[in-house]
Amino acid sequence: MSEDKSFKAGDNVIHPKFGRGVVLQTEFIGQQERVQVKFDAGIKWLVIRYANLTMLDKQKPVRQRPNLTIVNNNHVNAGGTNINTSKASVNINSSNDVSISTHAPKVTVKNHRPAVKPLPREDAITPGHKADLKVLVDELAELLKIKQPNKNHYPFVRQRLNEQAKSAGKNGVTSIHEFPDCDFERAESYLKQWLGALKKDPTIRDQSPSWRPNTIGAIHARCKELGIDDDTRKAYQKNRFGKESLSDFDNDELGKMYAYVSRDNATFDVKHIKNPTKAVTVQHDREKVLAMLLGELNARNNGELNLEALPFSKEDMRRFLVDKNSLFDGLSDSQFGKFWTAQKLCKVRRGSKMKS
Repeated sequence: MSEDKSFKAGDNVIHPKFGRGVVLQTEFIGQQERVQVKFDAGIKWLVIRYANLTMLDKQKPVRQRPNLTIVNNNHVNAGGTNINTSKASVNINSSNDVSISTHAPKVTVKNHRPAVKPLPREDAITPGHKADLKVLVDELAELLKIKQPNKNHYPFVRQRLNEQAKSAGKNGVTSIHEFPDCDFERAESYLKQWLGALKKDPTIRDQSPSWRPNTIGAIHARCKELGIDDDTRKAYQKNRFGKESLSDFDNDELGKMYAYVSRDNATFDVKHIKNPTKAVTVQHDREKVLAMLLGELNARNNGELNLEALPFSKEDMRRFLVDKNSLFDGLSDSQFGKFWTAQKLCKVRRGSKMKS
């Protein structure tokens, strides 16, 4: 096995996964020795200690004989006879003298320099940041594939990513292994802006089955990053789009909401919304739902419902409101208590059941 062998350039080896290969070069990194091997699948760098390489016995090449055909020819023309093969030429003259000449094989010399995987920089990108960029690269490549399904977009996206390593030079780097960690934020911002632009493309968003769930998830994640709670976000959505739930948004509205939360100066201040909808606040809408519920309860009690002494507990009223409208879904006990106290309509207490 590899830990018992010493390898050098030209050795024939075999690997459990990559198969047969030829050692191109060896080197040491600290106490670790590694080899560069050319397999059919490509050129790989392997650490000898973990590579599980096996040395193959060198075998002498088998010399093949020319493909000759023996013909029983008792009569030779005066001009002689020539027999040509790919390996040799045989000439028999009129005196039956035989001469054999071999053909030297044509050798094509290629000036091939094996590609060497660059070693990581001292300030190379951290594994966590590399994983974050990979998620963005994968999503970009998948979205681009929707418009051009027969093209591999990963090389193009990676090239654009590597160009963001400005601290390494004007043209960036050639590999993620050389990417400086100090350029991570610039690269992440660039890829996110690119994603935002693609998500606005009607062709991509309408044909991608993952566009809506991914966009809704990205909006929630961005709000959490900005410290925006659900009530503030829903109030903004209600004022701007007239819809509180993201699942009710159409694709155009989702695209606009994603573009807004992606901005660095997103404040979710309803005062700065241009052309707000008729519904001004979530609180106002909840009050309207409560008024409608009280009207229905009063009608069912033949107009004898006493608002100052409701025959229901606060928990009963909350359950009625949740069943009636989704505006009350997800409210905590303290949030519902503040809403109820602000109404100053009635004081709920235990009483008899509602008349049927």
